[in-house]
Amino acid sequence: MFAKTSSYLCAASLLGAALPASATPNVYWHHLHSSVSQQECLDKAEVVMLAERAGRIAKDDDSVRSWNDRTTGIVECLKADGGGLMVMVLVASDDPHEASHLQEKLEKAIPK
Repeated sequence: MFAKTSSYLCAASLLGAALPASATPNVYWHHLHSSVSQQECLDKAEVVMLAERAGRIAKDDDSVRSWNDRTTGIVECLKADGGGLMVMVLVASDDPHEASHLQEKLEKAIPK
């Protein structure tokens, strides 16, 4: 779990390296515990990404990712020891309003 999470955080930090110094991305990160099923968590994140037209979407067993030319969003829905989920939401964008808006929508969509 840690290695996969670290790889996503590392990838997000590299977004800044690919841009000119004056265009560093805005990065928003949040985690929460949720009692919904893993599938429900992934489905809710995907619905938000589709509704917000967040770009291309990829999904696997425990994450949903979206990206376009300005914004990248990642939601990890990881099974926690003792039940429930640890949900991590990461959004990076050149546009601070777009990033905070997507982050807010994703956080609100997943019940605690």
